Amino acid sequence: ATAAGLKHIAVGAMDGGALEGLAASRIPCFPMRDAKKSSSSTIGWGSAAFKNLGVRKITLLIDLLELGVNTILLDADTVLLHNPLPFLRRWPDADVLASTDHLTNSTATHGLERLDVAHSHWNVGFFYLKAATALPFAH
Repeated sequence: ATAAGLKHIAVGAMDGGALEGLAASRIPCFPMRDAKKSSSSTIGWGSAAFKNLGVRKITLLIDLLELGVNTILLDADTVLLHNPLPFLRRWPDADVLASTDHLTNSTATHGLERLDVAHSHWNVGFFYLKAATALPFAH
């Protein structure tokens, strides 16, 4: 993330080994999983641990927005190949930008997907929320 030009990051570790490795590398980190509610070592889609993680992500997101922090939330399996900030700055009036499960492009301009074509569910693999205006949406 720092190589991509991002200065303010925190990484939510999905397990104890990742947390220890991140801390040893001096990367700001915190545990994403609640040990009291998530005893499984894996998080299968739809499992209780998966649902608990979703609640923790939204709680974290709301906490950051309430602190006035514009937030980019990425899934653990999301990789940034480029700094996303220039892309986000193309839409300064956007309060929320999110990826979807739409598996094809509906635009050739590398812009936002066309709403009349991309009728897919949101996917929070990449989720940007503007603190000043997106809090009601997050709630």
